[in-house]
Amino acid sequence: RFKGAFDEEAFRAAVTALVRRHELLRSRVEVRDGLPVLRVSEEFATPVEFFDLRAEPDAVAETVRALVRRPFDLAAGGLLRVVVVRAADDEYHVIETMHHSVTDQWSFVRLNRELLEHYRAARENRPARVPELPVQYGDFAVWQRQCFTGDRRRAHRDFWRANLEGMPAHLPLPYDAPPEGRGHEGKHHYFRLDDELSAAFLAMCRSSRLTLSDALLAVYVGLLHEETGSRDIVVGLPSATRGRPETHDLIGFLLTNVPLRARLPAGPTPTQILHAVRQALEGVADHREVPFSEIVDAVSPERSLDRYPLLQTMHLVLDFDDTVIRVPDAEVHGVEVEDGVSPMDITVGWWRAGDRMYGRFEYRTELFTDATVDRLVGRLLELVRVFVERPDEPLRVRAAAPAPVPARAATAAPAAPAPVDPGE
Repeated sequence: RFKGAFDEEAFRAAVTALVRRHELLRSRVEVRDGLPVLRVSEEFATPVEFFDLRAEPDAVAETVRALVRRPFDLAAGGLLRVVVVRAADDEYHVIETMHHSVTDQWSFVRLNRELLEHYRAARENRPARVPELPVQYGDFAVWQRQCFTGDRRRAHRDFWRANLEGMPAHLPLPYDAPPEGRGHEGKHHYFRLDDELSAAFLAMCRSSRLTLSDALLAVYVGLLHEETGSRDIVVGLPSATRGRPETHDLIGFLLTNVPLRARLPAGPTPTQILHAVRQALEGVADHREVPFSEIVDAVSPERSLDRYPLLQTMHLVLDFDDTVIRVPDAEVHGVEVEDGVSPMDITVGWWRAGDRMYGRFEYRTELFTDATVDRLVGRLLELVRVFVERPDEPLRVRAAAPAPVPARAATAAPAAPAPVDPGE
C-alpha cells in the first residue's frame, strides 16, 4: 500500500524492468506428454491494470478479493499479475499475484525489494542498483534435476525411507469433524506474544544457543504431544533450496518441505523436547534440499485427495522484510491478504518486529471450530512461558475428547470466509 504520491509511469517502467530481468516472469507453461514444461519468451509485456475507486471507498476490499481470485491461464503466460487500485488521493493498493508453483515467500520478498528499487531508480532518473543474475530459474531447474540422479538420488531416497519408516499414518489432532471428504477452505487466527515473555524467550534462546525457529518449533511439538498423546511427531518445515550462491537473488519456487520427525521420551519436559528437536534437525541437515516429491516417492505413503501426503501440519518462522519502506514522496506498507485456503490441516507461523513476536494460526475451517483454535492458540502461548519458566516440568497430555462422528453423519462445518489469494 502506497501512502503519498504515486507515479504511474515510473511504476510501469519498474514492472517492465523486473520482468525483463527474470525469465520466469515472462514464461508460460506448456504440457508435453502430460508433463508441464516452462517456455520462456524473449519479450513479454506484463500489463499493469489501474482502477480508480476514490468515489467508492467501500468497494476497495471487495474489488481486491475479486481481482486476486481470478484464475491463471498458465498456457497463455503472465505468471505475475499486477493491479493498482487508487483508494484515495494519497493511497494506492498494489496487488501482486503469482501462481504458487513459481514463487515462494523468500522470492516474494525479493520481488518486492527489487520492484521498489526499480521504481526509485525511475523516479530519480538513475540506473537501478540491483545485483547481477549469473543464472536464471531454468538453470536452477536443470541443476536440480542433474543433482538428484544416480547414486546421489538413491542415497537421499534411502535416507528418507529409513528416517520415516514406521511413522504414524496420522496424528490424532483435535478435529471437530473427520478429515475425510472435507475441503481446504482456510482461515487465519492472528496472535501476539506478550512483550515481557517475548524478551524472556529470546534470552532463553541466546543462553541455550538455540535459533529462534528451532525453539519455537520445540514449543509447537510440545503442543502436538499434549493434544495427541503421541511421542512420535512429524511436522513439516519449509526449507529453501538456495544452497548455491548464484540462486540467492532468483525469483521462483526454490523451496521444499522437510518432514521433521521428533521422537520424545515418556513424560517429556521442555528441555527433553528441545533436545529431541535438535537431534531431529541435525539428522536431516544433509538432506534438506531434496525435492518433496522425491521424499514422497521414496516413502510411498497411502495417497488421498483429502490429505496432503506425509504431512498434516507445518511450522515456519516467516522472513518478512521491513514493513514500512520509503520511496520518493511516499511510504510503502506491506499488507498481507488471507488466501482463504489451508493446504495443511494446521500451519503455525511466527515473525518478529524488533523485539515483538507475532504469530498466525492457519487452519482448515471444516475441520476445526473457532473455539478449538482459540484454545489451541491459548495453550501454545502458555507453553512458551512453560519452556522459559519450567523447563524441567513434564508436559501434561490433554484428556482425549470424543472422536468426531463419521463424515456421513457430521454436522455441517461453519462457512469459510471468502477465499483471497495473498499473491504467493
